[in-house]
Amino acid sequence: MPDLFARPALAWTTEVLALVLLSLYHLRLYWIYRHDPERTMRGHTNRLRHLWVEAVRAANEGLLGVQTMRNWMTGATVFASTAVVIGISALGLAVGGGDLGALSHLLSVAPPESGWWRLKVLIIAAVVFSAFFHFILALRYYNHAAFLIKLPDAQLAPAPVAAVAATLNRANGHYHRGTRVYIILTPFLLWLLGPDWFFGGMLIVLALLYRFDYRRPVDQDDLGTGDSSSAGDNLPAGDLPRGQEPGTDTVVGPAPLACAHPHALLAEDVLTLLGSRREGLSAEVAAQRLAAVGLNRPPTTATPGLLRQFWGQLITPLIVLVVLGALFTAWNGQIGAALVLLLLALLALLMELGRQQFGALVLARIAARLAPRALVRRDGGWCEVAAVDLVPGDVLYLRSGDRVPADVRLLVADHLCIDESALSGEALSARKAVAPAEDEAGVGRHHSMAYAGTLITAGQGQGVVTATGAATMLARGPRLVAETEPFATPLTRQIERIGRVLAWLVPGLALVLFLFGWLAYGQDLTWALAAALGFALAATPTMLGVILALGLALGLRRLLARQVLVRRLNALEILSAVTVVCADKTGTLTQNQMTARCVVTPGARYTVAGIGYAPEGHLARDGEPLGRDAPDGQTNGLPKDLRALIEVMALCNDAELVPGPGHAWRVVGSPTEGALRTLALKADFAAAAYTRLAAIPFDPNAKLMAALVRTPGVAGAGAVAGGEGRRILVKGAPDRLLARCSTQRGADGEPQPLELAFWEAEILALSARGLRVLAAAARSVTADEVTGQQRPAGRVASMAPGDARPAAVRPALTMVDLDGELEFLGLVGLIDAPRLEAIPAVTRCRQAGIAVKLMTGDEAGTAVAIADDLGIIDADPDPATAVAAAASAVEIDAADDEQLRGIAAAYDCFARIRPEHRLRLVQALTAQGQVVAITGDGYGDVPALLRADLGIAMGRDGSDAAREAAQIVLADDGFAAIGEALEQGRRSDDNLKKAVRFLLPLHGAIAWLLTLVLLFGLPLPLTPAQVLWLTLVTGPLLALALILEPAEPGLMQRPPRRPGAPVFGGYLPWRIAILSLLIGSVVVAVFLWYEQGQGYALSQAQTLVVTLLVLLQIGFLLSNRRLGGSALAPRHWFGHPTLFWLLAGVLLLQVGFVYAPWMRGWFQSAALAPRDWLLPLGLGLALWLLVELEKALVRFVARRSEARRARAAAAAQLASLVPLQEVITDPAAAPDTDPAADPAAPAAVTGDAVDVEAPR
Repeated sequence: MPDLFARPALAWTTEVLALVLLSLYHLRLYWIYRHDPERTMRGHTNRLRHLWVEAVRAANEGLLGVQTMRNWMTGATVFASTAVVIGISALGLAVGGGDLGALSHLLSVAPPESGWWRLKVLIIAAVVFSAFFHFILALRYYNHAAFLIKLPDAQLAPAPVAAVAATLNRANGHYHRGTRVYIILTPFLLWLLGPDWFFGGMLIVLALLYRFDYRRPVDQDDLGTGDSSSAGDNLPAGDLPRGQEPGTDTVVGPAPLACAHPHALLAEDVLTLLGSRREGLSAEVAAQRLAAVGLNRPPTTATPGLLRQFWGQLITPLIVLVVLGALFTAWNGQIGAALVLLLLALLALLMELGRQQFGALVLARIAARLAPRALVRRDGGWCEVAAVDLVPGDVLYLRSGDRVPADVRLLVADHLCIDESALSGEALSARKAVAPAEDEAGVGRHHSMAYAGTLITAGQGQGVVTATGAATMLARGPRLVAETEPFATPLTRQIERIGRVLAWLVPGLALVLFLFGWLAYGQDLTWALAAALGFALAATPTMLGVILALGLALGLRRLLARQVLVRRLNALEILSAVTVVCADKTGTLTQNQMTARCVVTPGARYTVAGIGYAPEGHLARDGEPLGRDAPDGQTNGLPKDLRALIEVMALCNDAELVPGPGHAWRVVGSPTEGALRTLALKADFAAAAYTRLAAIPFDPNAKLMAALVRTPGVAGAGAVAGGEGRRILVKGAPDRLLARCSTQRGADGEPQPLELAFWEAEILALSARGLRVLAAAARSVTADEVTGQQRPAGRVASMAPGDARPAAVRPALTMVDLDGELEFLGLVGLIDAPRLEAIPAVTRCRQAGIAVKLMTGDEAGTAVAIADDLGIIDADPDPATAVAAAASAVEIDAADDEQLRGIAAAYDCFARIRPEHRLRLVQALTAQGQVVAITGDGYGDVPALLRADLGIAMGRDGSDAAREAAQIVLADDGFAAIGEALEQGRRSDDNLKKAVRFLLPLHGAIAWLLTLVLLFGLPLPLTPAQVLWLTLVTGPLLALALILEPAEPGLMQRPPRRPGAPVFGGYLPWRIAILSLLIGSVVVAVFLWYEQGQGYALSQAQTLVVTLLVLLQIGFLLSNRRLGGSALAPRHWFGHPTLFWLLAGVLLLQVGFVYAPWMRGWFQSAALAPRDWLLPLGLGLALWLLVELEKALVRFVARRSEARRARAAAAAQLASLVPLQEVITDPAAAPDTDPAADPAAPAAVTGDAVDVEAPR
């Protein structure tokens, strides 16, 4: 038996493998430390050291800190001294010591080489001296930190704690590395005994380091954030929290970070226990609390580690075959060939792991971009922060459609309803209130709480965060297993299914062929086994899945760079098949920057200057400014009718304007209401002088909002009791308010009869200009006229502050109160200008055969005007008839399912659409076989997003519910990104198909080649290592060029892909089979001609076969750059520089395969003469031309078929015109009309010719 365990080879292998394992372990540790530091002990202790420095400085315990650091310095000094002693001893042993190489040879598999043994000792000395330098640097930083910790804050501004903690962490980092070197020194010392001792010691040390370097997740209860042991539980009512000074509202030190049973406490008591207030926390206190409690993340299921993933990939049929083949090869004395097989198998494993890690990294980047955000009060103002940064005590704003990011005790509840089915199992949404719940009530009856993970279905509110992360009610309940979507699409799943079938079918076929070849021809067992193993390796396209997954990840990255975030991976394939895009207007096709442009009252028309939310501009009548820019300098000289209308728009409003950087302003709330706030500021309207007593939030069904206010000049208890100075203000859709009004306010402030025709004409005129029209109405009331005069205790009627009365006596407002005689005040026209980039995007979609349909809640005139501007429809210039281009909600409501299909197909513009209409339209379109993509941003859009083939949510202004229901999220909310996503989807789909069409015929050709060898007892044209060279190295590298291929010309002029089309449907399986048989047969013929006809040595003929197959791969690659078009045109040769780099790299590798001595030893190849390259080059070029000829023939047949179909359609159309001709030529059937007198009459018929207008 040959010496299977040759010592030199085994020694090198074990030493290199041990060093690779050490490097991979530390690379993984560093990656986790950078991305999730709390999983590592180093990251965890860094945070704790930061807290320690903060505590020491806050307690003025600088001497304690200095003493602690002196202890660390003492330890570092001892370790440094020890390192010097060991290092000098190692140097002495290497230079003047005895020769222990022979002893090492006796104890292990190490060769008896004294020179190599001395080199090991020198390496150990270098390792020890590296520990010495780390400890010296640790001493330096400890000394520096000891000085910093006692300096006053002013000397370390702006972040004194961070400055000291950073220096201390640097010191501990070097201390940590030094001690780690001591631990790793153990296997290096064992290395002196031999490489196998080195490898075993390294495995043991890495197992121990894993135990020391990582930590299990710790619930926040361990950090003092539980609900049972909080310091706040022991505070009597009225006591101040720790760290809060008497007579102040500001928390200056540590405060309790949780309170027990917040649902049963008054809201003010919860704020007190949490050390917070209604104005929220300061940014500094929030940062301290975040460092104390950690990020607001729920516990998740740990993902398998790299070692587990590596082991999972190791137990596959391909790897098992390669390992068995390597063992048999080594048994026969071919150690080099066996090592090559194992290295190539390791390469395949590493490529698969790299593919998984790259895909996970791309998905992690997308998840980071999709991370939820929350609107909180910090430093007294509203700001947006990442939900993971929320801390107990934060005051949070809640709105419909959002998912609650933490446990919240409600401070304000305005018609707030929350779906708590994930927590309580109740299907109906729970109505929320501010009043405390019973202490012993179940979770489903905690009406004063909003719990993490639940979904807000209606209304809005504010609340204080009581628990985050693992301390939330959802996390403390049954652990939810986070399901991660497999990194796959329908295409890759089909390939994986085929691969799984082949993985178990191919070994059986290989065994049959092996037995047949061995028994039938009686040849050497090695020949039959090598041929069967090569067949199995070639027939299993292992790297195809890796290439497809890599292409998928690259497609996701390209979309991510274009602000398109893919949440469901099957969206990539759906993008290439979309036939209809249903788009919302606001924010998607328009800029979502509402601006009031004009105001119409019964007495006059006013224009508004200024764009956007910035309160810069003025109102003008007949060119004369009003308000702040009035010539006389008066700021309150508004006409009575205009003042009454602005009063409604300013007070019947829940939005808030927030100054941004520079001159930018942004809106907290509805963009439309933000524009109305801006209008009031431009008119210098003093909204602070009013008190809003109650409100009805915007009702999407009634399309209005109402508020009950107390007007200025009336104050005191008497005013409240008597109800004088109260007004009900209503704003909403003009048609809904006109139906509730009987009078209108004149210019003198007196009521007048309602002029319904005048207002309908004004609405039509404003809508025709593309303006969104809102109406205002009002009436004065007394307390007796408001139903439900008292709101139940604990309920808050409004989001607006200013009512200091107890909750039990605040008035309520219901829809019944709006049934009285309202007074119509006028109209406001607002515009949300179309996005300029949306216009070419709509054009591109229509050119690609994708219909774009506008669905908006605006009036028909506004919808038609916007659709016309964007190029979605060609509207009639006459406003009176243009509205007929839009289908209205009334038509949709009146239509049954069959009629609705006709409406959905006939119209591209839909007005006054509600969420239920969007769902019905999507169902109607999908019932006709359309592949529908729809955009949405609110909770009401969720059903349509789920029902559509492709749901697209807005990332900036969309709700959490919409983002979770959608498959794609647009980061910038723009329609232009949809057009780019559609193009990228088609490009990715094309490139994945190109890779499949490229790799499978080549694998099939090699498998057929080796099948012929076993069937006919031929010499072996390829060794297993050479098969792996072709299938794991050159083939995947060339396929990568196809994955990176730019979009084909005319990509967006092609019709969408047929959805659900199988990957191997139609002509493709036959094409793969024919090419495989053709290429394999040609290669066998070339091999036999050179090996038997020309007398080439076997290794030389095998090298020529490998070279031939590589050049055939290149020729086939060049032809596959275009799926159906010709790749010979010069315009296709440029524009893809990566292709030429990959081609050059593959050719360089093949030259090394042929001429490099070390590669010839690995792969058993031989040098070729220059003339031996001519035939492979010619055959590669011939294959390119042959495939191009096949594609040209397919195009010719397709054109002939299209021409036949066109002639058949024309004949059918002509046949349908024959009855018309007979009617026209028959005098008895002709109408009694004089053609000369009727210009619209058909032209006269001469002979057999019929002049008929061509159909559109």
